[in-house]
Amino acid sequence: MDSDDWQENLGGEEVPDFHEDFEIMRELSDDDEDVRDRLDAIEAHCGMIAEGRYADVIKRIKDDQGDHAVMELVFAIERSLGWHMEITNTKADVEDYLFSHHGIYDSKAWLKAKNTEAWTEASMDVVYASLRRRKDIINEAFGLPVDARRDSLRKLAYKAWKRLDSFLM
Repeated sequence: MDSDDWQENLGGEEVPDFHEDFEIMRELSDDDEDVRDRLDAIEAHCGMIAEGRYADVIKRIKDDQGDHAVMELVFAIERSLGWHMEITNTKADVEDYLFSHHGIYDSKAWLKAKNTEAWTEASMDVVYASLRRRKDIINEAFGLPVDARRDSLRKLAYKAWKRLDSFLM
């Protein structure tokens, strides 16, 4: 996203120049190298965000502070937007399964898996399951009546599916 896009999204307002603020903070840091290094890192993150380079920001956070920091970023996004994201597979899950079941290591296994129709269908299954169960979630959370017949049929179907799935694996 270039600065014209940003200005359009901000209703024509000019994007503030945050670099001046960082220069002031550096001057106030009393020549503390550690503080200056942290300011440089934060300024770089701000610059990447202003340019719309979110993947670069996440890579840099992961490189600088590890997976835990990226997870905290995801949780902060969830909280601020009122979302709950469900992680169905990880890169390690895909690579481990491929290696343990087929003895194959492929550095691009994650990308190949994500670009399949099966991946898209699995993602949609999670979305649809969430939508179907919303009523039950709300009823249980607030102690409202639950359709017992529907609930017992659902549990029975789930148990049958789990047995069939374990048999097929």
